[in-house]
Amino acid sequence: SSEEECDDCGPEYKRSGFRGCILSTVATNVVLEKCLYHLANAHRGFKKTHMAQTYNMTVNHCQKILYTMSGHPVTCNDKLVVRFNNLVVGLRDGTSDVAQNGRFTLKEMVDGVMKEREYIGCYVIVDKGYHN
Repeated sequence: SSEEECDDCGPEYKRSGFRGCILSTVATNVVLEKCLYHLANAHRGFKKTHMAQTYNMTVNHCQKILYTMSGHPVTCNDKLVVRFNNLVVGLRDGTSDVAQNGRFTLKEMVDGVMKEREYIGCYVIVDKGYHN
């Protein structure tokens, strides 16, 4: 994924009310038809009776996958798997060019008065809060 691809997603999120957002990321499970016997327990999740692997995918809302990574056992949760997503980690740590070039303004209520505050960087939509 490149800086240009991420920047292309910005206007779409802005129109939806998510100023400063550039991507969405989620861990998804893919069913395995076969698995080595000694790995079966690690690949059998609590949600399913069959074996699967977890993949973290980063997408825009134009149905384009911008980044994915190798699979992990389905017993690994979203918070663990996202730590191996170099794109998201670079945005969080501020080492990505995208994170350093973005600027957006949000409104917030301070002592009963609506004020605008400018932020530097960007953010990613996730489910259940990946990073604090």
